[in-house]
Amino acid sequence: PVHTHTHMSSIDSATLTGARRRERSEARAAETRARWAAERVAAPSESRVRERRLPAAASADTVLTHNVWDDVNFSADERTTAETLIAAQPLAPSAASEQSVAAAARLWDEHYTVNPRNYHDRRYLQNEFPQLARLLTEGDGGPLLLEIGCGTGNTLLPLLQANPLARGLACDLSPLAVELVSERLRRENLCDRASAFVWDVAEAPPA
Repeated sequence: PVHTHTHMSSIDSATLTGARRRERSEARAAETRARWAAERVAAPSESRVRERRLPAAASADTVLTHNVWDDVNFSADERTTAETLIAAQPLAPSAASEQSVAAAARLWDEHYTVNPRNYHDRRYLQNEFPQLARLLTEGDGGPLLLEIGCGTGNTLLPLLQANPLARGLACDLSPLAVELVSERLRRENLCDRASAFVWDVAEAPPA
């Protein structure tokens, strides 16, 4: 009887601990969703030119004004070494690959259920890509943008903010992500300029 009582107490304790963890997790998710629902798209970053290569006399205080990840040149030997390492990586079995693809939409839905704020709005894109800045500022009419794998619209909405004439489409294989983008467009009064729809770009486009 003593052992039975101890065993039952352990089960009750584990059940209580699990319930408390679920309550905390649900509370955190609700708080995150509330914060997400209150957010608005911030103004675009101030325009500036970011060179694609570091100047020859770059100093510590100028490095962060450049895209230093672009300032990398591989030698022939380094490229061969990298390609050899990549080729040596085993491919996943076909069954595992197919299973991952089949579950992708569900897994992304689960992700966005608890992480709608996982990614920040990319307010800097017009500075990173000069051709995009020209697209957003030149010409009489606004550009038509397509964001593929839009998530919660962290690329499309800042670009719409940067150009009041721009229009956009956003697609994602996650139905929940599309719902979240649509909610943001309604919140920002942008439904007349953009819309979101479910589409896995590995498949034929929707009619």
